[in-house]
Amino acid sequence: MKRLITLITLSFLFLGLSAQEWEVVFDDVDNSLFLNDVCKIDDDFCLFVGARGVKDSEADAFVIKMSSDGEYETRVLDVEDSYSKLMTVIQLDDGDLFITGWLKNFRTDSTYVWNIVMDEKMNIIREKKHPADDMLSDVSDGRCVKRSNGNVVFTCVSKYMMQNAKYPGCYIVEYDPDCNMVKSNLFNDYNGYFALYYRPYSIFEMPGSDEIIVLCTGLSGCKSMIYFDSDFSFVKDVCFLTEPSVSPPEGYGIFVDDVNIKLWLSALWWDDSKYHKGGAVVGNYNIQTEVMSIQTELTSDNPHDTVYYANGLNGIAKTTDGKLLCYGSEDGGYVFTPRLFVFDDNENFIYSIFFEDYQEFFAGLMLPTADGGCLLHMSKRTRYGWTNLIKKISRETLSADEHTSEEYMTAVYPNPVGDHIYLQLNDDGVCHQITVCDIFGMTVSVTDDVSGRCNPIYVGNLNPGVYFYQVTKENQIIKTGKFVKI
Repeated sequence: MKRLITLITLSFLFLGLSAQEWEVVFDDVDNSLFLNDVCKIDDDFCLFVGARGVKDSEADAFVIKMSSDGEYETRVLDVEDSYSKLMTVIQLDDGDLFITGWLKNFRTDSTYVWNIVMDEKMNIIREKKHPADDMLSDVSDGRCVKRSNGNVVFTCVSKYMMQNAKYPGCYIVEYDPDCNMVKSNLFNDYNGYFALYYRPYSIFEMPGSDEIIVLCTGLSGCKSMIYFDSDFSFVKDVCFLTEPSVSPPEGYGIFVDDVNIKLWLSALWWDDSKYHKGGAVVGNYNIQTEVMSIQTELTSDNPHDTVYYANGLNGIAKTTDGKLLCYGSEDGGYVFTPRLFVFDDNENFIYSIFFEDYQEFFAGLMLPTADGGCLLHMSKRTRYGWTNLIKKISRETLSADEHTSEEYMTAVYPNPVGDHIYLQLNDDGVCHQITVCDIFGMTVSVTDDVSGRCNPIYVGNLNPGVYFYQVTKENQIIKTGKFVKI
């Protein structure tokens, strides 16, 4: 098949950041980008993969190679008129990059799993299209892991026909570095499991074994680990999180040692009146004892106050100096804002970074960097598709000493504002005061005795416009800012 690789240049913007931090904005409204995965190539480069195009039937696969200082180049892969969506990328033992995704030809309504191996210069050195399984009609949302034998195991959502209805299932397939399929297993057990394990996210190879574990969310909202033997035959399932309910499907994990998987999971809390809010939990799953424990620091005040969503891919990672990072979006009055949770090298929660300057952006991909920092991807939906942003966070920014001040620990959101703004504090038991002024400096609202982690402040009586706020504690100003009342 004729293959054309074209080099395209996207608009990018470097903001006034320090030498260790930078920011790149992709705003290509004619060919909207959707980033799916990122892989570290070496200490100086990483590779993003995704789709480019507003319409599925006109979209192309693309890769972005980005350096540690924010310079990058992008290549679009022409696959005739088929829709291509590259979902996941991993580096092979020899340094080449193995990319797995899927193609759909809208003229023939046929679906293929597509494998590509590229060198570090983004040249395709081999590729293969695998026709869909007889029972496989669609695939999406995949992850992969490199096995100890050098092969790649890929898992994704699949849909297959049963009694004239489509049911989702967990598809697992192994490829060798030459893109040949070694074995596969569409998880189609008709005893009821097919209806439960419908969306796999993270996939792991058990240390010292060739068995596979897949983290899934079922139709009931239960988070589970599914164990497969070396032939991908089902062994057992362990449902470890049903309370709080976990209807939101997101969930990702990483091995932190030989037996423990650290998990970043979305959740849903209900009260007695059946009112619910979404949130996130951080947990530890032991593969030997099959016991799940939850970090209480993020859940003690969460059920009906602050709302966190772990809706970004690769939302959990370890930095090179041992910090644990969990990345997701916070929903404050239907305005999503990225938030990064930082844990020390003993996995004790330290603080979180609320990116209030990036409201309406969704948290996306995350990748640790060689210098102890990380790359954060954010995306914002527009009428044309998506605007993407990649931000370098330095090791100094992630250090605890940099962010223990009252100013850092305080957040005011959303922006723009409807009837309420929310004042988030460190919850040290000390009362705060928030003062709101108009553009002429006239005080229009004063709220005293504010304490606790998240506090709604009523501003529904204010006229639409720009307002300034000031948060004080014990007569000391700890934070100032502005918001727009709509």
